Amino acid sequence: MADDRAINLDRREHLKALLRAAGGAAGLIALNACAKNTRVRTPDAIRSRNVVSVATVLGTSPSTGSRSGELARHGYETLGAEVVVAEGCISQGDGGGGLFFWNSAGAVDDGGINVVPGRSSSGGAAAGCWTRIHSGPLNVKWFGAGGDGSAPDDAAIQAAIQAATGFDASSSKSTARRSGTIFVPIGNYKIEHTLLFVGDNTHTLGIVGELGSNFGNVVPASSAVFVWHGSKDGTLLELRGLVAGIVENVDFDGRLVAAKCVWLRSDQPAGGGGSDATVFRRCSFLNVSEGSSSVAFLVGDASGGTYQVDNTVWDHCKFFANQSNQSQIRAAACWRTAQAGNTKNFAFYDCNFGGAQYGIDWEDSSGCITVESCHFANFGLPSWAKGQQAACLRLGNSGISVVRACEVECNPDLAGIRGGARFITSAAGGISSSLTSLTVEGCTIFITMPSDNVIIEFPGKMTLIGNGFYAGWGSSSDNQNAPRISCGAVTLSSDNRAPVTIFSLNNFYPFLSQGSYAPLFEGAEALLGPESSTRASPNSVWSIGDTTVNAANTACFALQPAIGPTSQGAAAAAKANPFSRPPFRSGH
Repeated sequence: MADDRAINLDRREHLKALLRAAGGAAGLIALNACAKNTRVRTPDAIRSRNVVSVATVLGTSPSTGSRSGELARHGYETLGAEVVVAEGCISQGDGGGGLFFWNSAGAVDDGGINVVPGRSSSGGAAAGCWTRIHSGPLNVKWFGAGGDGSAPDDAAIQAAIQAATGFDASSSKSTARRSGTIFVPIGNYKIEHTLLFVGDNTHTLGIVGELGSNFGNVVPASSAVFVWHGSKDGTLLELRGLVAGIVENVDFDGRLVAAKCVWLRSDQPAGGGGSDATVFRRCSFLNVSEGSSSVAFLVGDASGGTYQVDNTVWDHCKFFANQSNQSQIRAAACWRTAQAGNTKNFAFYDCNFGGAQYGIDWEDSSGCITVESCHFANFGLPSWAKGQQAACLRLGNSGISVVRACEVECNPDLAGIRGGARFITSAAGGISSSLTSLTVEGCTIFITMPSDNVIIEFPGKMTLIGNGFYAGWGSSSDNQNAPRISCGAVTLSSDNRAPVTIFSLNNFYPFLSQGSYAPLFEGAEALLGPESSTRASPNSVWSIGDTTVNAANTACFALQPAIGPTSQGAAAAAKANPFSRPPFRSGH
């Protein structure tokens, strides 16, 4: 009986070591609670007395050189057991330990799942190795990532990506051979070299961080943060050929040194396809360097790319180009498509943007973009961009754009905001397709506009429904300027048959006089006339139920309705639209 009790106590000690290795505090409490029960049920592997506990797997960080951990140095004969509980990877209790068995068949040493004794680093196979018993995503701490901001963690994280997917970053022709997910516990992960993944249009990667309580604020104690400590203008994470991937609960901090937090690209070294159907959820992309090429999130290839990046979603993400001081505008954009990149069909839901020249810069566009329930704050001109425009959104000239239920707060009273910003502006030149359109619905815009007071400039069809267009906020005098909606002063670049079409329904345009029409312009000065001389086709302007408030902000007025396709003339317009009062007045 005494021997049986000794055996059970020995088993409990091994289980305690295993739970410590896995960070199972709750399991330890439950185990201690049943300490008086001599019939504790244990896994089959633990039933054997041939189990030992060791302190560490690797003993030293993959970035520092030779391994010193017990499993990295000794085989089963030396340790005297075929099942081993390691209490940590680099140090005891670091979350990287686990349960291993001796695999006599051997496997390639990957530095976390399979460890070959006697090797100074991962790589290569041997007659036997220690193999981790696990399921689910691969924890980066199993591969030696510390997450404490001291030693570099990029080698360990890259090893986890390779173990999960088979992609070897050291080979220029390697692509993923299987799909897999890595798990990133809460911590501060020091990144000195770009983390890389290249897919093959079949296999994919998931990067899942531990859900913390303070996402987007780069607080290592409560979120999983990749922090750039590499060379100036580097990239934290580069994803190429990522299909049906997911990145969630991870913050990326460029420390105002990296030029890009994440670069989602299309082409792969070995060819095969682009990036498609990927989701970024509860991530933040923060603090990039100064310059015209600095972008918190870049999409597409600068050379144009053979394949596309498309059908990608950002959900509850934060894009702050300079989080520490959003009034100091240094970067080009929070999110951007690469020049001449093959990029299309994107959606943003409940995201935040701030602190750059542009929030969303979809200059090179095709397909569709949806921006819904997002917040934009503090956009202006960097010192290197004098004479240019700034805007919350810059939309391309060949796509369909939908902006819905968004809020804009670009505060004119913040020091360092230069030049004001539009809510929406368009790419240079005319539109390249008669299908190009913009729908803005249910948005509230408080913004410091440029000197021309244009709050939206877009050369395609515009539909504006239920928006509040405010000229500014705070104590600045420009909050008394009436905002303008402009279709631009350009002709269609390739299809002169398309008319200017603006439909304005139940919008609020402040600081207009009683009896005015909605401030719908061609260029910055000319109210849209019945037939603009700059376009081969007639204009169509509809203003229904729009309102204003006087300069003293003491009275509200309904704006004059302007209804009808202008090419038919006033009489025909009135006949076609019997509810118009009056029909289309000459000059607007």
